[in-house]
Amino acid sequence: MTSFIALLSLLAVASAVPAQNSPSEPQDHLQSRGNGWYTPPQTFQWQWQIDLAAVPRVAPDVYANGTKAELLIYDIDIEASPATIAEIKSWGAKVACYFEAGTWVARRTKWAPLFPGAKTATGKNVAGSLGYSYEAPYTDELWVNPSDPEVRRIIKDVIYPFAKAQGCDLVEPDNVQGYERDSYCTGFEATTGANCGACKSGSTKEYFIDKKCDADYNAWLDFNKFLADEAHKQGMGVALKNNHFQAAELVGYHDYVLSEECVSYASTFSNGTQVGFEVFGSKANDCAGYLPFLKAGKAVTLTQYTGTIGKLCSDAAPFLPYGGFNSILKKTDLTAKPRAACCGNAPCGAGPQPTTTKTTTTTTTTKKTTTTATTTKKKTTTTAKKATTTTKAA
Repeated sequence: MTSFIALLSLLAVASAVPAQNSPSEPQDHLQSRGNGWYTPPQTFQWQWQIDLAAVPRVAPDVYANGTKAELLIYDIDIEASPATIAEIKSWGAKVACYFEAGTWVARRTKWAPLFPGAKTATGKNVAGSLGYSYEAPYTDELWVNPSDPEVRRIIKDVIYPFAKAQGCDLVEPDNVQGYERDSYCTGFEATTGANCGACKSGSTKEYFIDKKCDADYNAWLDFNKFLADEAHKQGMGVALKNNHFQAAELVGYHDYVLSEECVSYASTFSNGTQVGFEVFGSKANDCAGYLPFLKAGKAVTLTQYTGTIGKLCSDAAPFLPYGGFNSILKKTDLTAKPRAACCGNAPCGAGPQPTTTKTTTTTTTTKKTTTTATTTKKKTTTTAKKATTTTKAA
């Protein structure tokens, strides 16, 4: 009986703990959730600035009910100064550090020379670690071989320890979906077998969905698992970046998602169906690929580069019943400003809003179905990276 009473007491205490994801209640954002690394809550406010300029503190975002939310995470470049990182932490925030995991970049002088056969020449298949150049006009980046032991050693023994020494709480590895053959040519693709056509064939090859040509898919899936496992071993949380096709298989590895413009793109499969039916019916978009993260109580951060903040909040609103996205409107150079954020289904600071969390299908009327979405989407990412290079050089 004593043990039964004790159990009831524990359950009573647990039920009294407020839900972490309610923006109207205080949250212990700085807890590690007992994992040995930091894992963000599902709902929070954040900033993305990777231009290596000074990082100003952003004023708290204000919800419709008047609740003020300090920014929890600042996502900045991995080579930001230690003083910048220390200042951000003095605000009570966490620091996520951006770096290119799936591509080699010459400007990363602390580790670029370590790659076997590293060259500044572009458009060539370099044996071993490095493959073809990224799409024009970003040909200064070369795809890495995701299965190469030396690539993994450099990330594990050089890049991650550097991030840890910098004070990064989380890492944001970029360019991690080289298996999308309709968008990318890495130089390491399998070209034989069912549905294993040449990359950039002009039509979407869904080999990474039906697994009939799974060599590249599995190589990049394993690479993403490696990136997450090694980050955790070194005490850092990790984001899954722009990889909605593999999200369901990686939800147990990564701590949260960072997506660029998933509300603007819909992937059409070769059988005529689309991603996103669960949320949007016949008007699909790629964001639905991240539902496994939301259902697991993990965060999805979303950045949009076009349109208005009101439209972004409306487009993302159908996901609120699943926990919702942490959405911001930025420009592709990812400087400090402009930045606008969503607080629930409305722009922060916009005043009282309707209580309903679901939107009508009119929120997706401007979506355009395209099989080249990932190509366009990655170009916005690399535009931001070039801005980083320009600022650093200046």
